[in-house]
Amino acid sequence: MTSRTKPKGKRLLFDIETNGLLDTLERIHCIWIKDLDTEEFYEFHDYFQTLSPHTGNIGHAVEMLDGAELLVGHNILHYDIPAVQLLYPGALRGFSYFGGKPIFDTLIASRLIWPEILVSDFERFGVFEGTGKDRKLVATKGNFPRKHLGKHGLEAWGYRKKLLKGDYSQSVKDFSKELKALKDPALILTAIREKHPSWEPLVQWKPDGSFDKLFEWAAWNADMHAYCKRDVEVNAALLQEIRDQKYSNRSLTLEHKFAEVLLKQELHGVPFDVPKAEALKAKLITRKAELEDELQRTFPPWSVFEWFTPKVNNSKLGYEKDVPFRKEHQVVFNPGSRTHIENRLTKLRGWKPLEWTPSGRAKIDDVILGRLPYPEAKPITEYLLLQKRLGQLAEGTNAWLNLVKPDGRIHGRVITNGTPHGRCSHQKPNITAVPRVTAEYGEECRSLFYAPDGWVMVGCDAAGIQLRCLAGFMRKFDGGAYMKVVLQGDPHTFHQKVTGIASRDKVKTFLYALLFGARGPTLSLSTGGTADDAEKLRQKFLTRIPAFNLANSECEEFFRATGTLVGLDGRIVPLRGANSALNYRLTNAEACIVKQATVFFYEDATAAGLVFGVDYALVIHAHDELQVLCREHLAETIGPMVAAAIKRAGEYFKFPCPMKGEYKIGRNWAETH
Repeated sequence: MTSRTKPKGKRLLFDIETNGLLDTLERIHCIWIKDLDTEEFYEFHDYFQTLSPHTGNIGHAVEMLDGAELLVGHNILHYDIPAVQLLYPGALRGFSYFGGKPIFDTLIASRLIWPEILVSDFERFGVFEGTGKDRKLVATKGNFPRKHLGKHGLEAWGYRKKLLKGDYSQSVKDFSKELKALKDPALILTAIREKHPSWEPLVQWKPDGSFDKLFEWAAWNADMHAYCKRDVEVNAALLQEIRDQKYSNRSLTLEHKFAEVLLKQELHGVPFDVPKAEALKAKLITRKAELEDELQRTFPPWSVFEWFTPKVNNSKLGYEKDVPFRKEHQVVFNPGSRTHIENRLTKLRGWKPLEWTPSGRAKIDDVILGRLPYPEAKPITEYLLLQKRLGQLAEGTNAWLNLVKPDGRIHGRVITNGTPHGRCSHQKPNITAVPRVTAEYGEECRSLFYAPDGWVMVGCDAAGIQLRCLAGFMRKFDGGAYMKVVLQGDPHTFHQKVTGIASRDKVKTFLYALLFGARGPTLSLSTGGTADDAEKLRQKFLTRIPAFNLANSECEEFFRATGTLVGLDGRIVPLRGANSALNYRLTNAEACIVKQATVFFYEDATAAGLVFGVDYALVIHAHDELQVLCREHLAETIGPMVAAAIKRAGEYFKFPCPMKGEYKIGRNWAETH
């Protein structure tokens, strides 16, 4: 290491600016580093004419970062570090929570510590009108942009910490719009040279020579360089804010380890059977067209009349100025339009809706349609389902077929702490929305996610984890009586006896609705009876299983006392209401146990000499379920290993009710879960 790249301290906070995301990245424009031990700043880009002890080129920056004992940054785990490694192979390989030098990602910490940051932003910066359900956000104060409300990015934190003055990216985009209005390329170049001469390399031209836009990340410039330093300054302030919280180190460590494993999943991707998906798409489109034709014959076009007053004469159309005229037009039934469905069922079948949307329209979904006695309800329900499945499969930017990369895989994004209670959220696509095998077209959909030749898919989930968590929290009230039912008996049969609900499926739906805090009309949807009937069943359940009532009351008291509860790993879980408090406790316990199990599995696989991406790969992580690709001969090693990790995770948290993992081996996701 040269003297130029050897900082006095060992804890470095850094930020980089590049010309693209990981799949298009070609160059790093600049890097700023703050030595957290000395408070000194170092700046790096490849355009310095002369160098000083605090400047250097990008290679010097990478060397300095490599020599650190701790790297700190915002989203560095998912972007900055992989970006450096793409362009400088071998760099930063020593940084890992699994036996390497540590990384501290302030984005991960921000999402963990402030999971309900939107609420605090509303309180601090929101301007509202109305009250109750009519209350709505109309503006923001304190110069806080509306688009940053509830966001964890450095731009948002810059406004919160009153450190962000201007926005380089937005400034370039705004100027680009001004330039577009000029149209003439010569005028455009003149305007750039007069106002922002260093931005000329950002110009993107269309093939016909006309102006397209300014791409803010196309080339290095002084404004970008200053923006990068400002991000470091903002992040240093955020880091101090994080330190001031004195947050649970156990939860911070778990979130960082889990995020590191899930990044490997994202980069690897899950194989997706495109030819099979195209065949399913054709099948769904054909059936959808058949139903559309059938329903349009059932509901022929109808006339709609409206009055208007012409502003000019029009002899061809028979209009006279200022003389009211009645226009008529034909409406063709669109079975995908809930407005049309409401219109035809109310006017032709006498339907009287009982549930309404916030906008005042009749609520229409498969449950409501399934209750209606009209023969058209079934094909309408099927049509809406087909519309949904096609949207997931092929239509829209987040459809599976549109997300397949050239490697034949879908690289879904996981926000590892994307919910207030600690569960993940999923983007591009929402993998948790892929229908179950038992749902219509569910088997066809899940089978699209497959294991290539020589590999198999091993699916493992935490068996009955919601009820095991419930039993664990009830134990101090009933001495383990309910836990015995869950572990040794059949809890759903037990619940049938308690409630008197004859249907096993209905009692399961009732229980999970109860766990999610459902009451009155909402709870009645699970039983098919009235709201009063549902409330009587709830009271019967609480009376006959008093430990459940006490566990629920304990959570309600958490809400009333502090509005929060402490999660299994020490994190603070914000509660939104008394009714949902128990659900938040159970969901947090599930999330912590499954995250810890994922970490244990990765550690155990590594200890066994297995290499991620070579011998096996985690490819889907959905709530309490892990889907792992592995070499065929390793299936009976991987399955028990994941199951054991789930059991050990419960023991790690000293959870009263033991956890259990179950696994299946197959050729695709439909066969493994």
